[in-house]
This record gives sequence, structure tokens and C-alpha cells, in this order.
Amino acid sequence: MQIISTNNLSNNQIKAIEKLLKKVHSFDHTYRDPYLSSDYNFDKDMPAFFLAYNDDHELIGLLATYADSKDVEIQLKVDPDFRKQGVARRLYQTFLHETKAYNLNTVSFVTEEVFLGKNPDLIKNLNLIRYESEELQLSRKYKKEDLDYTLESSNLIFEKASLKDVDELTQLMHEAFDSDINIAKRYNIASIESGTVDIFVLRNDKDIISRVSVDFASDVNYMYSVATKKEYLRQGYAYKLLAKTIKTFEDINTKDFQIAVDADNTKAKNLYEKLGFKVDTKVLYLDARDMNEVF
Repeated sequence: MQIISTNNLSNNQIKAIEKLLKKVHSFDHTYRDPYLSSDYNFDKDMPAFFLAYNDDHELIGLLATYADSKDVEIQLKVDPDFRKQGVARRLYQTFLHETKAYNLNTVSFVTEEVFLGKNPDLIKNLNLIRYESEELQLSRKYKKEDLDYTLESSNLIFEKASLKDVDELTQLMHEAFDSDINIAKRYNIASIESGTVDIFVLRNDKDIISRVSVDFASDVNYMYSVATKKEYLRQGYAYKLLAKTIKTFEDINTKDFQIAVDADNTKAKNLYEKLGFKVDTKVLYLDARDMNEVF
């Protein structure tokens, strides 16, 4: 087995990963894909992806990190035909070795309820703790149904954000998600400068009312960081923004849409279902008691 690490995946590597993920999801009945970019990582030089190949140079395993801070999220995907052969262990040990100099704080493994149900001993065997926060991942089919894309008020403007909006976008993220102000700013700058992410906003002549980011690098339009300024909450602005954003992307490509929401955020879930989204899976986070004593 050969393991390659990188912080920037090539097109061929991404294609191989997508093939692996399709096989894994089909076998495990899972849905969650790792984010295949290190744009938001706290240190872009840190190895972010670890790829395991067999003797025939076929990709059989992937460890993908998401590290916007030193508390790192990990997704481990192993080809069903090569499980229980130490692939996951080798990937994780390589990750620990190659990221040691970056002084990471904690590690959380991202999995799904359906996978944990089939592997009930996973938490005990890997010395993990199930984090209480859970997410629902939802999807919406391309042109599933008509939506109300109209903006009733003439002073509402729907547009793509630019660098001049960074400070206002950052403050909105900070207030909505209680996120670190520096991390939020890094997110917004990286998104606006990215060739595969757009931020769309709904604004009036005074404020950015609501915002959403859309990553269209993969085979879906992944929507995230949906936030509305406090004084405009519960007035239908998030629906208007998301409906207009969906319409915009349906005019650009034929991809389905995905979005995630905290499992206990009933209001947001109801909004997304009103927009035609359906729940696919429940995403779980398993925290390592000691990141050096997992495998």
C-alpha cells in the first residue's frame, strides 16, 4: 500500500476520489462527501488529503481533513473490498505524523447515523465520544418544482457579493453563528476569490439582509452559511434569497442541490423543506478522547 498526502488535489485525484465515494455510498447507503479543497484551512500548507493506493495503483482509501481551526474534522473513506486490512489505521497514522508540526488540538470524525448503526462498536473500539450536536443533510432535485422567485419590494436587490462586502458579510456570520471574526473573514474572502464558490445576498438600500454561499465544484450545488440579520428574521427574506439562488443556478447548470442544518433547528429545516429539500441522512460527529490513541 502507498499513501500520498497533498494540500491540493489534482483533477485525476478528484476523479478517483469521486469514483471511490460513489462505491462507498452505494455500499454503506451514506451521502456525506468530504470537502475536497483546503481553501478554508487555517494553514493552507498543511497536508489536508491522504490517499491510499493498492499495488495496482487504484485508490482504496481517503482521509480528508477540514481544518478552519486547529480543531480538525476528518472523514475516512475505505473501499468496501479493502476494509479490515489496516487501510484506515495507516491513513490516520500518516495524518498524525505529517501534521504533528502544526500542533493540532482535537480531532472529530464525521460519520452518519446509518453507518454507525451498522458498526455499533466503532465508538468503543476507537475510543471516541459521540458529540451531542447532529446535522441533517438535505437535497433538492434539479427543477423539482416551481418556486416563488419574485421580490415583492422594489427596494430589494439580489446580487452576487464582492470584496467590498467582506466586512458586512463577516459581521453577519459572526452574529448568526457566533463564529470567530477572523475565521469568518477568511471564509468570505476565500469564497469570493474562489472560482468554484459564490456568495449571494439579498439587500436593501441600507443592509445586507440575508446571505448564502454555494459551492458548485462537485456534482451538486452545495448551499451553506445561510444567515439573516437579526432585525430581518422571520419576514420571509431567507426564502426569497434561497429561491432566487436556486433559480440562478438552475439557469447555469443541471445539478441537484444539497444543504445541511443542525438537527434541532426546526425552523431552518421547515424552511428548506418548503423550498423542496428532503432529508437524506443524519450526520454525526465523533470526538477523539485522545487524538493519539484512536487506532
